Amino acid sequence: MNDKPLDRAMQNASIARPEEQGRQEPTDVGDLARATRTQLKAISHRSEQKERKALKSQAQRLKAALIIGHDGLKPGVLQTLNDLLRRDELVKVKVVGDRNVVSETAKTLAEKSGATLITVVGKAAVFYKARETNHDPI
Repeated sequence: MNDKPLDRAMQNASIARPEEQGRQEPTDVGDLARATRTQLKAISHRSEQKERKALKSQAQRLKAALIIGHDGLKPGVLQTLNDLLRRDELVKVKVVGDRNVVSETAKTLAEKSGATLITVVGKAAVFYKARETNHDPI
């Protein structure tokens, strides 16, 4: 037997089992499924946050592609936003008015267009909507 300190430390070390650490392993399929769903939600949330952060970064360099005046939301505004989202995916919109009007208008536009409201900064709102891809079967 070696008298090296590292070898002695390795022999004396014990690996704690999950039960000894206060955690319990899933005991049935339902527990395992719930644990997996929770982990997937956490991963999805983290990836969504990273994607949102990247989109905010890209949006800083954008100029407002659509300006909404004092008249507010007209039918043409929604159609124009949808056209811009279809073309560019990420669109910055400037709203004339105070900040309360901007946030309410942005929420309404997001709901009606089906886009995701990325951020509202000052009088500008940024929307994202992924392009619809059409894959024809071969």
